[in-house]
Amino acid sequence: MAEEDVLHDRVKMVNECMEAAIQETNPDKSINKFLEAAGKGIKATRLQIYKVNEDGTFSCLYEWDSDPSLRVFDLMQNIHRDDYYPSAWWDNFYVRQLNVIDSTEPYKNSDPAAYDKLVPLSRTDF
Repeated sequence: MAEEDVLHDRVKMVNECMEAAIQETNPDKSINKFLEAAGKGIKATRLQIYKVNEDGTFSCLYEWDSDPSLRVFDLMQNIHRDDYYPSAWWDNFYVRQLNVIDSTEPYKNSDPAAYDKLVPLSRTDF
């Protein structure tokens, strides 16, 4: 696929996400609709939006999961960087504002503490 076609597909997907979102008058529902459309568009199993709290912890604000029974929203509140996630995972999240985790396996040897924390949250349907 040509680079121009890839860009066109991405723009189309974002437009579809925005279209789904603007149909809602409630901002929270709008964000959830956007996440759902984006998740389905990129064939994700889970999308989450986090905020950094005033005390330095971070919390999940929104979550879409392809299987709502597997949501981990409640587990992802007021997480302290040093207590929950090792610095390698946090640094990647904090600097890039995005973490894409296709598999927890790479963390097994490179960051065992992260692996121990991520495995219970991971999905087997990647």
